[in-house]
Amino acid sequence: MFPLSFKPMDYSLEEYFYQKTLTISSILNKKVLCITELKKCAWGGIPKCLRPLCWRIMIEGIGENKVSRMEEFKNRKEKYYNGLKYNLRGDYHLNEDERIKYNLNGCGDIKFLCILEDRINNEIMKCRMENKDLMDIINNFYNIVKEEIEKDCNFNVFKEEIKIGFLNSNKEIKEKEKNNVKVKPIEKKYVENNVKIEPIEKMDIDMKNRLIYRIKKFINIIYKNLIRLDEIFNGEEIQEEDYKLFFLDKKIFHQIFIDIRRIGKEFRVKNNKNLDFIYLEILTAVAQNKPLVGYVQGMADLLVPFIDVFYGQEEIIYCGISSTFYCYSKIIEKIQDNYIGQQQGIYHLVYKLEKLIKVLDPSLYCHLENEGVKTHMFSFRWFNCIFAREFILDDQLMILDTLLSNKDFKDFLLHFAFSLLSNFKEKINEGDFSDIIILLQNIKERKWKHSELLVLFSKAYINQEIFYGTKIELYYK
Repeated sequence: MFPLSFKPMDYSLEEYFYQKTLTISSILNKKVLCITELKKCAWGGIPKCLRPLCWRIMIEGIGENKVSRMEEFKNRKEKYYNGLKYNLRGDYHLNEDERIKYNLNGCGDIKFLCILEDRINNEIMKCRMENKDLMDIINNFYNIVKEEIEKDCNFNVFKEEIKIGFLNSNKEIKEKEKNNVKVKPIEKKYVENNVKIEPIEKMDIDMKNRLIYRIKKFINIIYKNLIRLDEIFNGEEIQEEDYKLFFLDKKIFHQIFIDIRRIGKEFRVKNNKNLDFIYLEILTAVAQNKPLVGYVQGMADLLVPFIDVFYGQEEIIYCGISSTFYCYSKIIEKIQDNYIGQQQGIYHLVYKLEKLIKVLDPSLYCHLENEGVKTHMFSFRWFNCIFAREFILDDQLMILDTLLSNKDFKDFLLHFAFSLLSNFKEKINEGDFSDIIILLQNIKERKWKHSELLVLFSKAYINQEIFYGTKIELYYK
């Protein structure tokens, strides 16, 4: 039995998704939802209004309990901004020269400065998305920080960060003392991490002034690096200080920028807001978090639908980016062998697709062989980008809905590839090598009806049920 709960032949497309909206909403409103029921309804496409929530639940595997759902999502957001990003860039990333350059003295300093850098990053992204003057941001941010420091209150902006060790930095003081500059030493209670730190409001004036000086100095360093990203996006050569800011290999950093520029402008600009820096932040964060994968050409194309799904939600800078990161990362995990090493995972899928063609459609296989069309010539790109370059975004979203609803993401991906290829069997059999290659590399030009996509999904589902858990090689001699 197909996992499709609705028969589109009986309804208009609007009625089809209206019925789905009612059914999925009733599932989501249960105290504890059944993930199997949700995936069954997701097969064939999820209504746009429900897709962000459904994707979070199906991909991340959290939020099944309605009562604790929002709290779980909130914890995810906090983990991304308060833990993940700066933990990826611990002090083992920094050599002695970088410690001196940034005047760092211990893990606590580095942790604090990474937090500070993230806050500046967020301010810059908000500034860009709102089309504000980028030159205003450093002064605005610095003034907020300075105002909080000068208050004799709870030090709202950096209270916890100060406590974890930013003031553990006697190096600068000692250097000034060598030059006969009298500087009041930092009290012991602020220096030793194992000593309980007094409330920040008890800092003396000299301590506050030194703190303001250090923050201003570091903000300027970060800002100087970040402001160059505009020039790089416009085609200027990437310099050493640019990619070091993200603690990435220059080759990886360069490839990320190239691929972001290749993405269509309609996906990089929404409501007159530039999203380049959202792409940059997520792709660099994934590369840092998954060093074995790093970044491979084409991964930016796969990010486009996730940005589209989660962009526009409330608190996009915080909630949207963290949701995009976690969902995108989970998909990369499912197919990570496609990107590791020599991308053997993709070649394995190509090999299995070739065997599947030979078993299920020998005449098509023979024609491709006779014309010299090798399977990898058209399917490598399919598997590398999950069909991102073969379908318009709306169709790609429905494909992802169906892939996510399946019990085996990669296996269904394989059978969907065969289903797509067999759809063009008649034209393929009529063409020669060049005709076939042109046809299969320009699938995106075709306009698909929703019912046609459902046919592709159904064929893929049938074949998957037949072959699931078997070795395709055993089905031919």
